[in-house]
Amino acid sequence: MHIDVAKAIKELLYQSDSVIIPGLGGLITTPAAASVDYVQGVVDPPSKKLEFNENLVVNDGALARYIEEKYTVSFREAVEAISAFVKEAKATLERREIVEIPGVGRLYQDYQQQIRFMPDKTNFAVDSFGLPGVNFRPVTREREAVPTAAGSGATATPKVTTDTQASASEASPSFFKRYLPWLVGAGALLTAVLIFLVFSGGGSDIKVPDTDRLNVSPKSTQKGQQQADDATAGVHGESPEATPGQEGNSPTENGAAGTPSAEPGEEAEQPPVAERKEAFIVVHSFKNPRNANNFYNVLSEAGYRAEKRLWNGLQRVGIIFPYRYPAEIDSIKAVLGPKYKSGPKLFEELEK
Repeated sequence: MHIDVAKAIKELLYQSDSVIIPGLGGLITTPAAASVDYVQGVVDPPSKKLEFNENLVVNDGALARYIEEKYTVSFREAVEAISAFVKEAKATLERREIVEIPGVGRLYQDYQQQIRFMPDKTNFAVDSFGLPGVNFRPVTREREAVPTAAGSGATATPKVTTDTQASASEASPSFFKRYLPWLVGAGALLTAVLIFLVFSGGGSDIKVPDTDRLNVSPKSTQKGQQQADDATAGVHGESPEATPGQEGNSPTENGAAGTPSAEPGEEAEQPPVAERKEAFIVVHSFKNPRNANNFYNVLSEAGYRAEKRLWNGLQRVGIIFPYRYPAEIDSIKAVLGPKYKSGPKLFEELEK
């Protein structure tokens, strides 16, 4: 007598929430609520979501007992039929072929040697068994007829549109009509501001500084003006006189001879910037290279520039930290210590 194990699996899924195939895996069903597909326009009834777990390989005897009752065979014969089905399925999967369980789904093996499952659209929920999906579409409505001019003799034809088309046409007026008043107001305001700027000068001329006075310190400008006044006085036969505010400009009054005084606008010299250096800060030390590689990946994924060095028989794993001042090293140590529960040290400190 031929025992159809695949058909028995499908029939048992209607009665039980899980079916274990000894040596292959288990099929588990979970309740799923009704769903709506707005793209296809279909409402699906409540069903059961079917999943496969290859870790459930312990035989609970449910499938064998069902086959024993259905085909009126001994329990041993039922177990042998299941074993033959599992053996053939595994051989098919090793050949990179698909094992199909009609009405249930298909099994295949991926590149990681793991069994994957693609379920069919069979509804195993008994409460909603046989209920098909319901198609739906937008409701159409008719607009009121537009009255025509008297005496034209033509009758208005009602226009049939859907709710979606009507709402889209009503909610999308042209951009120009919507924002025209605002554009006109903004243009008038800009014109008024330009007119005010043009005519608010009061006839005063804009004074442009002489090119020979640009980028000249006040002292040099004052000195040049004094020389020009002296030259003018000499031409007219007048003796140059001291101008108020010129006293105290001699070198003896401004300070000791030979001592340069800072001119206005001159900037003080900035202190030199420290040279940028790099330090290797050891966070953890490992004896096992595998643990060192794992922690190296943790530091790299956290965004640090990870480094790994072998010293004194241990793998020293830490980060390369650029710095200018020693205080920056203490700051990063204070961050790494609580974060990775360690006492970070410089690699040079380990050598000491």
